[in-house]
Amino acid sequence: ETTSNGNNQSIVAWCWKAAGNPTINNDGDITSILSANQDAGFSIVKYTGNGGSGQSVGHGLSSAPEMVIFKRTDAAQNWFVFVKVGGVYKRFEGLNTTAASTSVSFFSASSTEITWSGTTADFNGSGREYIMYCFRSVDNYQKIGTYIGSGVSGKQVTGLGFDPRFLIIKSTGVESWYMFDNVRLNGVYSDQLIANSSAAEQSGLYVDFITDGFKLDTAGSGINNGSTTYTYLAIK
Repeated sequence: ETTSNGNNQSIVAWCWKAAGNPTINNDGDITSILSANQDAGFSIVKYTGNGGSGQSVGHGLSSAPEMVIFKRTDAAQNWFVFVKVGGVYKRFEGLNTTAASTSVSFFSASSTEITWSGTTADFNGSGREYIMYCFRSVDNYQKIGTYIGSGVSGKQVTGLGFDPRFLIIKSTGVESWYMFDNVRLNGVYSDQLIANSSAAEQSGLYVDFITDGFKLDTAGSGINNGSTTYTYLAIK
């Protein structure tokens, strides 16, 4: 495959480990099949919609996920992302788009379940198939958070409780999903890849992984615009 093993191509993969063989979860109105890694704050959840209103599905984690990447698998659909921003959940149209976040009233999460308050084919169509990748913050390992851009190079985001090795940043406005790691270093900085683009990796957005966080040696340019809110997923 030229996309994953082309001759002389440089490939990167970020791999999430769940908890082995999937189990049946009956926490919600809809039975789910899931695999959950509590130590990593990560679960994979598969379910079939029932078409009902106000339905819930178990996520398998020990506390409410702060980020959920969501995809309908039996039809073409965007990769919706729900992220907790300022205490409330925001919806992004998808990892495959640059769309801004929007307020969302039909999605909520408890320590055991995710609930869809309405009926929509996007999330609970009758007989339709869905997959969710759920993330929650874990001390000394994983952090879902937000910061306000300064518009000035040298902005630091600290207090993570660990030195990150993988980072996704997305503005709540119209902007790409930028992905960095400490393996693809160009000097002290990681080259960026863009989740919503097929473009090759490139430099220009300078993110330095530092003790307890990361530093944005970039002014503006999608990850540090002044007074802009950003959400991020950082993993040790």
